[in-house]
Amino acid sequence: MRGAIFDLDGTLVDSMGLWETAVDRWLTERGEAPLPGLRQTILRMSLAEAAAYLRDAYALRETADELVADMIRFMQRDYATRVELKPGVRAFLTRLRAAGVACCVATAGSRTLAEAALRANGVADCFVGMVTCLELGSNKHEPDVYEAALRLLDLPKSDVVVFEDAYHAAKTAKTAGFRVVGVYDTSEPEQEKLRGIAERLTTDYTDIPTDF
Repeated sequence: MRGAIFDLDGTLVDSMGLWETAVDRWLTERGEAPLPGLRQTILRMSLAEAAAYLRDAYALRETADELVADMIRFMQRDYATRVELKPGVRAFLTRLRAAGVACCVATAGSRTLAEAALRANGVADCFVGMVTCLELGSNKHEPDVYEAALRLLDLPKSDVVVFEDAYHAAKTAKTAGFRVVGVYDTSEPEQEKLRGIAERLTTDYTDIPTDF
């Protein structure tokens, strides 16, 4: 492994619990009542997809882009003050840096939120860069964000490992030819499927060697 591509939410940081309640809280702030089953419906959507869904479901006046910006505003304080690293992340990033492994973030979410969380936890300088589905106009059902991260790392695909907690995202990376390590997160209901396609499934990164 000469390069590593990390998802953010549920992989580097323990933030999925916030998202499980975020939309309900955001809607309540706007005077709207959350629809039954809404959390599960949008949990694995990108921000742009969730905004478009909510705009239609609630007949909201704003554009999807305006709703995304408002969601980011709503979540920014949480990412700067409440989001912590997943177990073992800090030590693993330190080991990767010592071994000369280049690291990149590939998130379905917002650069603003990702940078806030990484800065707050003191690991922003562990990454050579970041790519986001939001900026690419894509999602993790398509490999665009991983291919963009690979170009940023400027390494052969065979030398790069993708770290993901979500089965659908890990499957996309695997299908695109990347090696994949699954990261356990309680928010992912398809753990066995993730285990089945990943070369390893880790809970705290201690079992992943830097020469993997």
